[in-house]
This record gives sequence, C-alpha cells and structure tokens, in this order.
Amino acid sequence: MSMHRISRGPLTLWRLVRGKTPGVTLFIALMSIASGGHAAVTLDDLVADDQLRTSVNIDTEGALYQRAPFVLSVEIATARWFGRGTRVRDFRIPGAVLRPVSTFADNSSHRINGETWSVQRWRFRVFPRESGRLTIPQLRVFVSVNTETDGTVEGELTLPSTTARIVSPPGTENLDIWVATPTLSIEQHWEGSLDAYLPGDAITRTRSFVVEDAPAMMLQGSETPQIPGLSFYQAPANVVDESHRGTLTGKREERMVITFEAPGHYQIPGLDYVWFNTGTGRLETISLPALELEVLAAEAMPGESAKRSAWLPGTPLILGSGAAVLLMLLLWLSRHSELLKRARTLVRRRLLQQRSRSAYLQALQQNNSAQCLQLLYQQLAQSGSQRQLQDAVRAHAAGQGRLFADAEQTPEHSLRLLLEHGYGQGGALPGHKAAAELWKAVSQHSKDSDNETSSPLQLNPGAS
Repeated sequence: MSMHRISRGPLTLWRLVRGKTPGVTLFIALMSIASGGHAAVTLDDLVADDQLRTSVNIDTEGALYQRAPFVLSVEIATARWFGRGTRVRDFRIPGAVLRPVSTFADNSSHRINGETWSVQRWRFRVFPRESGRLTIPQLRVFVSVNTETDGTVEGELTLPSTTARIVSPPGTENLDIWVATPTLSIEQHWEGSLDAYLPGDAITRTRSFVVEDAPAMMLQGSETPQIPGLSFYQAPANVVDESHRGTLTGKREERMVITFEAPGHYQIPGLDYVWFNTGTGRLETISLPALELEVLAAEAMPGESAKRSAWLPGTPLILGSGAAVLLMLLLWLSRHSELLKRARTLVRRRLLQQRSRSAYLQALQQNNSAQCLQLLYQQLAQSGSQRQLQDAVRAHAAGQGRLFADAEQTPEHSLRLLLEHGYGQGGALPGHKAAAELWKAVSQHSKDSDNETSSPLQLNPGAS
C-alpha cells in the first residue's frame, strides 16, 4: 500500500477521498472516530494551558481611605482574540458603594512571551463606608474567545475573593458627617425674603451640593432644626449622579419651607460642612452663614389702647393745643394700627397665594412634579394643618360632597399622579384643569383649617 501525505488543506483530503484507496478510507474512518470522541475544550482548559489569564487588581496606590474611592479592575487576556467579548456579572460589596467607571471594557494588547495577547479590562469605583477590612466577593465573568483549533469557546469563570484594608482619613475619627472628594461646592439661597415678617409668612431655603469623584448618596443631608415658634417642612432631596468621560459627579439639592408661627427674633442655623480633600490629604470646611430675622406681632397687645386712652385726660394743660392735637393723632393711629396690620397681612397672603398658584401651574407645564408638590406642601403649611397632604385632599372631598363626571379629574387622582411622577413611579401628569382643581382643594382646606391647633406637617413618605 502506497503512503499518501495529508496536509492541513481541505483540497488534499478531498482528493484522497475521491481516490477510493482502501487504506485512505480506513484512515479517514479512524480520524472520524477519534474526532467524535474528543472532549470539548472549556475555559478552564484554556486557563490550564496558559492560553487565557484573569486577574482582579486594586489600581489605586497608597492608603485606601474610608469614603474615598479606589479603583478595582478585572482583567481578562487571551493569546488569540475575543469572540463575543467579556462581561463581569453584577455583584455587590457589603459595606461599600459601587459604581462602574464605564459601561464598556477597556481594550488593549500586550506582548507576552513574544506573542500578542488581547486584553479587556473592566474598572469599578469602590467607596468603602467604614474603616477596617473590606471583603471583595468572588466575581463571575463571562468570557468568549476564539481558539486556533476549537472555534469559539465561551462560558463563565469564577474569580477568587480578595480583601482590602481601609483606614480613616486623619482627623475624621470623631466625625459623623463628612465626605471624601477632591472638589466640593455648596450653595444656599432663600426665596421669599422680606425686611420683616408676620405670623403665617414663610420662606424657602435651597441648598445645592456638588461633589466630584463621588456619588450623590455619599453626601449626607442637612439636619432639620427644632426652634419653638418656627415650623420646618423638608421636601425629599433631589439626588442625581452624572458621568462624563469617566468623571463622576454627584449632585444633591435640598428644599426646606420655614413657616413663622409666632412673633419674635429668630436665628436659623447656618452650616459647617467638613470634607476630606483627597487631593491634598487635609480636612477642609465649607461654612454657610446663619440667617437672623424678625417676626412682628400681627395684633397689638391687649390693653395697650386702653392704657393710652386713660393717659390722655391726665395730660397737663401746659402741653398746649398743638401738643394735644399731636397726641390725638397718635392715639387715632394706634387705635387703627390693628386694622392696618390686618389689612397688610391679608393683602400679603393674597399676593403670595396668587404667585404660588402661578408658579404651581408653570411647574406643571414644565413637567416639574417635585416643584408642584413643594408648592402644595407650602400652601397647606400656611394654615398649620395637622393633616398630611393626601388626608387633606380626602377631607376636603368628603366635606364638599362634589361629584366629578370623570374620575381622572378628581383632586385625589391628580395628587396620586403627581406623587407617582415625583417618586419615579409613573409617567403622566394631571391636566391643567385637574391640577387647578387640586390646588383649589388644598387652598380651601387651608382656609377651613385656620382654627386647628398648629403642629408640624410631615411630608408624605411616598406615593400610595
């Protein structure tokens, strides 16, 4: 039997088959049996043959600080090339906040033992909440690679767990509220500021926090003061994370309505916010000033006019007629000052209500449900009602007994849409007419609640 040389090209094999040589036929049959009995190549086989490498690394050099980010990277390298790529399965690290640096892997190539390897690297920012030992769990990685002889091989690999040592930044050992970041900015402004205030007036404080290289959830909120004579209504904070070309920015906005319940001199505390500058390695403080204001009495003190009237007949005659006329004028003004103050209060409240209603409807047009809810809270707060917003609308509906032809036009339905939209649970907002009916219901309830005992208003915890 003559021997035939078999090359890797398919043309030679085809010619051998066509030659119908018995020895060749037997050879091909044996090759088919051997091929059928060959076990499929797995990712573990490629790892064992040093054709596939994986690693989990901490790329941040130096000390790893509490609340400061460090970069965790997962690297996969193959001696060939990737078929359908790689993907790190979702995972959590207990005691830390996790954010991906990018939604895509970083692609590169390395020279290893004279060969060019394809490399994909996934990076994550890790923000440890506490100091001490941080355990990074086992990670599951999907890998799809192209091999020279076995086609595409893919599946999952489990990477081993590792640990990291986290330390507290110097000076923060006894602090509760602080953030670690290279850059922090805080702004504060007031809405509704006046030279003097009357009971029932209100102002709104807005604080905006912007932190770089950290998520907004790492920013701790401002404390709510407890000051007799003032009521504080804290709206849910607006928390947003933004990522641009690998740079993470966290933003937090707080809105608080402060209602004046009694006359007096008040000081609303400022803010001293401590932060650890990861660029300089030092603690810094941003300070916001306190606000001092005066709330005037809406009515004259009882008996004050009577005392002035009793004093007038005893006025010595030596004051003369000019002085007597002046005193009579002053007495007349003092007796009518109560009416003037009441009129001033009513006019101011009416103007504020009109402005608030216009702002409410404008916010509705802009799909700003958070602003709509804030204005509704403020409108209800003017009366010091004991009810929550949802309860107030239900109470108004029960008291009015009004029937709506369309259930979607009711104030309760409109409030539900606003709450769902504001808390990210819905899409559509109420129409202009339905929203106006909701405002009317809250305003009417505020008027009906003027005789109720004043107590702090609690914000609705969420959509029902």
